[in-house]
Amino acid sequence: MMINVRIELLGPLEVRDGDGRAVAVGGATVRAVLARLALAGGRVVSGRALAADLWGDEGGGGNALQRRVSRLRAALEPGVLRSEGGGYRLAVDAEQVDALRFRRLAAEGRAALAAGAHEPAASLLREAEQLWRGPALAGLGDPPFAAEEAGRLASERLLAAEDRFDAELALGRAAALVGELERLAAAEPWRERLQGQLMRALQATGRPSEALAVYRRVRADLAEQLGMEPGVELTAIHLDVLRQVPAPAPAPQRRVPALVTSFVGREEELRQVAELLERGRLVTVAGPGGAGKTRFVRELLAARPGEAWFVDLAAVGEPAYLTQAVLVTVGPAPLTGTAGDPADRVVEALRHRSALLVLDNCEHLAEAVVRLVVRLLADCPELRILATSREVLGLPGEQQFPLPALRLPARGSAAEEALRAPAVRLFADRAAAVRPGFAVRAANAAAVVEICRRLDGLPLAIELAAARVRILDPAEIAARLDDRFHLLANADRTAPARHQTLRAVVDWSWSMLDGPERALARRLTVFAGGATLEAVERVCADGELPRTAVLEVLAALVDKSLVEVTEPAVAGTGTRYRMLDTIRAYCAEELAAAGEAERWQRAHGDYWTGFARAAEPLLRTADQLPWLDRLRAEHANLFAALRRALDDERNETALRLCAALMWPWMLQGGRYDYAMVDRVLALPGGELPTERTVIATAHAMVLMVFAGWAAELGQRALVRAREHADRAEPGAHPALAFVEPLDALLARDPVRARRELTAALVGAEPWTEALALLLRGFVEAGLGEPARARADVGRAREVFTLLGDRWGRYLAAQWLAPLTGDPAAAADCYREALDCLAELGMTRHVPVVVAQLGTELLRAGDPAGARAELTRALALAEQTENLAAAVWASSGMMELAQQAGDFAEVRQRFEQLRRALAHGPSATGLLPAMLSRAAAAMLREDGSDGARDLLRQGVEIVRGAPGSQAAPGTPGRRAALRTLAEAALADGDPAHAATLLGLAVTLDGDDRSA
Repeated sequence: MMINVRIELLGPLEVRDGDGRAVAVGGATVRAVLARLALAGGRVVSGRALAADLWGDEGGGGNALQRRVSRLRAALEPGVLRSEGGGYRLAVDAEQVDALRFRRLAAEGRAALAAGAHEPAASLLREAEQLWRGPALAGLGDPPFAAEEAGRLASERLLAAEDRFDAELALGRAAALVGELERLAAAEPWRERLQGQLMRALQATGRPSEALAVYRRVRADLAEQLGMEPGVELTAIHLDVLRQVPAPAPAPQRRVPALVTSFVGREEELRQVAELLERGRLVTVAGPGGAGKTRFVRELLAARPGEAWFVDLAAVGEPAYLTQAVLVTVGPAPLTGTAGDPADRVVEALRHRSALLVLDNCEHLAEAVVRLVVRLLADCPELRILATSREVLGLPGEQQFPLPALRLPARGSAAEEALRAPAVRLFADRAAAVRPGFAVRAANAAAVVEICRRLDGLPLAIELAAARVRILDPAEIAARLDDRFHLLANADRTAPARHQTLRAVVDWSWSMLDGPERALARRLTVFAGGATLEAVERVCADGELPRTAVLEVLAALVDKSLVEVTEPAVAGTGTRYRMLDTIRAYCAEELAAAGEAERWQRAHGDYWTGFARAAEPLLRTADQLPWLDRLRAEHANLFAALRRALDDERNETALRLCAALMWPWMLQGGRYDYAMVDRVLALPGGELPTERTVIATAHAMVLMVFAGWAAELGQRALVRAREHADRAEPGAHPALAFVEPLDALLARDPVRARRELTAALVGAEPWTEALALLLRGFVEAGLGEPARARADVGRAREVFTLLGDRWGRYLAAQWLAPLTGDPAAAADCYREALDCLAELGMTRHVPVVVAQLGTELLRAGDPAGARAELTRALALAEQTENLAAAVWASSGMMELAQQAGDFAEVRQRFEQLRRALAHGPSATGLLPAMLSRAAAAMLREDGSDGARDLLRQGVEIVRGAPGSQAAPGTPGRRAALRTLAEAALADGDPAHAATLLGLAVTLDGDDRSA
């Protein structure tokens, strides 16, 4: 059995127990014994070999080794160090030794790089490098093995870095690598691979002359020092730069479902649609349900390079929610302080993308799809759209492609000839999946041909028929077609074309179900996005179908291919069951025809309301993460339940469910449909005042924290909260304690806000106490009372930590950082915040915190660490289009450049950012400080008129910035004013400097920090 201990060799040797506590191991030779055994990865090292590694050929003697081993055994947990077979070993896994873990990660990253998987390679190699804390095997004295092993590890570290550089360059991240490459290339002047990577990065960032200079330097050094010429690879890179061969393009963004099943036939159709996409910007693949349109376009995407986004509209029940579905896939444009029109946000997300957008299953949303497509084609000139629908869209310029059925064999074809037809190959492939060993042979070829021909070559119908091979042979299936597919052969020509063959296919499957199976199939249609077994049992059971029978009936539906078994979208949330969209639509019609729709939709809504209400309080406990995962996995069901409750005017259900969902939505970064919440808040009547107050208060908090202090929208929500707060049940929910404090915050009244938050602390349960302290600390910081703010936020962090609430701990750590007064402590706070964000999956907020960490490392005197984090923040900000993070990171980069005396970079970075801010929100709270910093730096450089212009702009922006002392931007404006004053003084204008300092004191509220 392996013992839970961690041994760290990539830096000064450290040992930590299972709880992360350091274990003291005294004596350099004792530590050397531990290091040598740890590097063996759990294998036995003989006493003779160990002594030779410690003392060389002379050896230290058996007694000397035994004494060291005894001291080491006493230091470690019992059972870690074992004597076996004339030697010793550590009962640890390779993953418990950082050096061995590093080697494993580096090897996997290298393999991924060789396979062309650049993103996984970069991630693995970055993780490997982050294990290093300093020179390997430090503090062991000078045993013979240590120098050799440390040198080997150092070489492997450098090789891993080079592998990562190759991966990052292939991903188009050259700009983020240049600084790091320059430092390493300077330290390793004869390492040609590294020099070549620097040349490629410089070329990719538009600096070919510098890339050529690198080559000239390397060539001269090699000739002078070694009498050699550069190698073939470096010479080839040099020629590429001279010929202006472009660097590899950034890897395209793709959100395309992975292919699970094999694709059969239609090679020519794939080529034709690919050509249509080259000629036009809108292509519609049309055909009846079951024609295989979705699988066809997925195969097309798999072979097509470039950016691609696949949006499945099958689960979107109403046209009003179309744009929200698209936003979820393509990633919304950042919020700018208002909820915004979702269509506008789709346009902003795609405006500058040279990409392919696939809208799958458009027929039930045709009019809404037409409106969105017209808008996207007009406003996104580089965008191409591929739609699938049972009917064409009918737009000008639309390239229409009716998807034909699979090619069929001639009647009477022998097995070999029949298998040349894609329809028969598809049947054979799917039948073999459910009945191993099945094949089309002479004995069954005629029956298989008959099945495929009678089903018109429609893939869905063929797959459903093939699934029956589990219980029937092909001849039996063909015999049943005489009765079950009469409608298919003689369809009613007055019926819509999209219903003719599809209805016949599903009718046949339906006819094979018994009573309980039909009942469950009808009821399953109320779920959106599938469901777990528990949910199916709770929603769909009744006297006709007891809960104890649900599993057996559900298994029968799976066997009959009416229900799919799928892996959960969120790990650990249980196996899911879902219907194909065509089957679900058919069964939903049956549900309506039976007069059962309202009953089972109500049961669905009641179940998910209870689920959400049970989960919501647990999100403020140590069980937060698993419950958040479950809520994420059921997003589609929860959303559908809320929408149906609103549409059916079941107001109490809508209020209870929405109240339970507000906090999960907060924990997911405030990403929800603001318009739907407004619908709930606007429900008539006064019932459930507690729920109404919770919804309005939480909505206001989301707008405050995540939507850039959208004061007007937040105050509108709080007006509704105050309408019902007096009748709310006291203590029923933590949100009730924050109605008045939030009102004061949004009204920019910090004195009242502090008073109300203090009142909220009286008799508060721990979680409410923690949030009240956190918000009060925020207010106190704005009022210029850092000591009180630090105490309150610090106490909030302690309580959130005890409760296990990562969300509260993240905010507390982030807010505490600037209050510590110690850059190193602040950096630790930001690292803690990043850990919490990683656990929560709130990746949207990571870039800003990384930028803040980089800034604190700079202030802590770690410019290298600061540059690494700021570079990472800039890359993340670009990937996520996070303007605030770009502002933070660029501000830190400017400060780095200023410290280094590189005023050209100061000006360059500021001008880049000022142009970016011209196209986005300007009230970031950082712009004043950036203006002032740039002005001060450039005045010190040359006293230019441009610097004075920036100085004047800084003053005007600071004077005109919205808000008062409690606004988030206040600390930034105070810092800006002080820097502006310094700049004015440097410019020989002491009177102006005094005025600016006076304004800073006014913002402080007193002169304690002036």
